[in-house]
Amino acid sequence: MKKRISQEKTSCYYMYHIDNKNNYEECSLPEEREVDFWYVLPLAGQSNAMAYGEGLPLPDSLDRPDPRIRQLARRASVTPGGRRCSYNEIIPADHCLHDVQDMSIFNHPRAILEKGQYGCVGQGLHIAKKMLPYLPDNVGILLVPCSRGGAAFTSGDTGLFSLCSGASSDSMRWGINMPLYFDLVSRTKAALDFNPRNRLLAVCWMQGEFDLMSEHYQEQPRLFNDMVDAFRGELQDYSERCHSGNSYTVPWLCGDTTWYWKTEYPESYACIYGNYRNQLERYVYFIKFQDEQERGLTNEPEEDRDNPEYGYLGSGWRTESNWTTPLRSSHFSSQARRGVVAGGFANVIVRLMKANDNILK
Repeated sequence: MKKRISQEKTSCYYMYHIDNKNNYEECSLPEEREVDFWYVLPLAGQSNAMAYGEGLPLPDSLDRPDPRIRQLARRASVTPGGRRCSYNEIIPADHCLHDVQDMSIFNHPRAILEKGQYGCVGQGLHIAKKMLPYLPDNVGILLVPCSRGGAAFTSGDTGLFSLCSGASSDSMRWGINMPLYFDLVSRTKAALDFNPRNRLLAVCWMQGEFDLMSEHYQEQPRLFNDMVDAFRGELQDYSERCHSGNSYTVPWLCGDTTWYWKTEYPESYACIYGNYRNQLERYVYFIKFQDEQERGLTNEPEEDRDNPEYGYLGSGWRTESNWTTPLRSSHFSSQARRGVVAGGFANVIVRLMKANDNILK
């Protein structure tokens, strides 16, 4: 029997002292090096799981890629106007991953596109960067982005799925046998199939906001639980290459949402996110980013201010022509995604790896 982690310990993210702040000093490009295998890390859910941070991307400093962090491709080119790539090809990971919804077109008005400052900022790259110091130098992290803004279990268009291109961009529905589900399963398997030594770490999940608004919100916990069970069952043949050696114990790490959703929909929030909080026996772990009444982590302009010292320009520069949504407090900011959001996920993953005697430095 593998060692379990209690709710109390899982909520504490400081055993390995992973920095939840933004590191403005680590700006040098790491040396290119070969890796022997990849830890596979799918990221799925809706908008807060992906690149919806509206502050200026800084690929030369805060959002600098690392050669040991890659992703599975989805778009036609690695970056807008850059090298062409094929679906499910392993390509460099940056601040704006290849999710079902393409966020590379939502440029900050002060972005210098020639410097790669395109699109919005997500947390995937930063989760991986915060984990790298705890992994051997010959191991990399392969991100599998599978999120779609506005996607829900109880509402939304179904969309389409193809093994050649994944879920269509209009896929807005999570659940068993939905295109988004097939996308997650097939891309996770593809990532594992690239190398027989690749290992599935966990699934990073952030979803629930659009179900909060649904009159059928009470159905979301059951639909989510059923989907997690189905996903684990789909990967049964990969059990020896899963965390703890069993596909049915692959951790699902469920991140919290912003203060807006908690205050506007307290009853449905308690139902959906309460389900995430109370499933340790099913290897579902809830990640809290701040206390219930705290603010300061969203795209609301007063919560995402400029930092001229580092060339960072916040969300306040955006207008209705280039913001992701007029409801700015509904999404975590670029700074939050680089810091507390990424740090929350990375801390729990490292703790779980240590508890299960996986390789760490």
